Order: sequence, then C-alpha cells, then structure tokens
Amino acid sequence: IYMEKLFTFQFTFVNPETNVHDETQFCASSQMEAISLFTTWCQLDMHFKTVPTPSNIEVVYNQSDADEYGNDYGKPEEYKD
Repeated sequence: IYMEKLFTFQFTFVNPETNVHDETQFCASSQMEAISLFTTWCQLDMHFKTVPTPSNIEVVYNQSDADEYGNDYGKPEEYKD
C-alpha cells in the first residue's frame, strides 16, 4: 500500500486574543489537510471566536516528527503542492 509522506507545516498568524504574532505546526500529507487541522485547533483547542488567516504557511523539518513517523516523514524539499 502506498503511504503518502507526512510533512510538518508551520503556520504563522496573529493571535486574535493577544494581537501577538504566533506560530504552530501540524503534521499532514497536504497543505489542505494542514489548514483543516489548523482551523479545528483554533476552534476547539484555542477557542478563538474567529480563525485567524495565516500570514505564512511553510513546510519545515521537525526532528521529533521525523523520529515519530520514520520513513513516512518527508523533507521540505520533497513536498509537492
């Protein structure tokens, strides 16, 4: 079975409650999936009244994600949108 690689997506955004720049990371196989995880996190975990629009989304390398996912983890230069 072909397994899509997982990548770490880093979101940069302004926290709507503190008005301070913040960032967070999510592991996903696509940017669309990562955006969905970010939206859910903002609503359910952070309880933001509005989901902030990220000022930047980039694929980054995260060593702990690489350790967790092993061969299923992709490097940023391997990501194809």
